Amino acid sequence: MKGPLLKIRRRGKYLSNNTIGLVSKDSRKITDKQLQLLKLMLLSFFKNSQFFFVVQPNLAFTFKGILNRMGKGKGKIKGYYTKVYPKKLLVIIKTNQFTLLNPILKKFPFLSIKHF
Repeated sequence: MKGPLLKIRRRGKYLSNNTIGLVSKDSRKITDKQLQLLKLMLLSFFKNSQFFFVVQPNLAFTFKGILNRMGKGKGKIKGYYTKVYPKKLLVIIKTNQFTLLNPILKKFPFLSIKHF
């Protein structure tokens, strides 16, 4: 792993007072489309802020049509997901506008805020 995320993980001194994190409340599977929607919402609310995604979807899930018979393989890849456990850090946001997180927390009820 390269870049600024490596510095954030290894040393606590790079996390400033204006840094908050989005943490999962419970264990679940988060798809790549949910992460894309979260990224778009963060881009629209925090225009002059930096944010880093700690988790990436790395597991594929497949889907087989209803009318297909048994056998003939596993099916086509429909998307990707990642497994998230309680208190797992998902996103690191460097900002001082904490009130803008309320609409994001309403849209994603499995997230909570952690202040650094």
